[in-house]
Amino acid sequence: MIKAKISTDDGISIDFDVTKWFEKASLEQIKQLDDDNWTASSADYIAETIRDKQDKLNNVLLYIQLCNELKGQTIGYEVTIDKTSAVQWLRRFRFPEKKEGLKA
Repeated sequence: MIKAKISTDDGISIDFDVTKWFEKASLEQIKQLDDDNWTASSADYIAETIRDKQDKLNNVLLYIQLCNELKGQTIGYEVTIDKTSAVQWLRRFRFPEKKEGLKA
């Protein structure tokens, strides 16, 4: 399992599984995520693409959207992918031949 965390500006935080995204991700997408230090817009994109398969994640993203639209608040969030679990999974299941290029 590849772990990730979403944390809102107002203190909500949940863990979720991003393994399904990594099963289909291109090497270029993974390199971009690494360039973004396993957070930032690349990680946000991952959360958005898998939200319909993860109820808790979807609920947090809906909460943010509703607060921002209906309450006039500006609540942001940050998604962070656990680099260690991601690299271990990638080495084992996706790119065993690239062990040297994937640094945990």
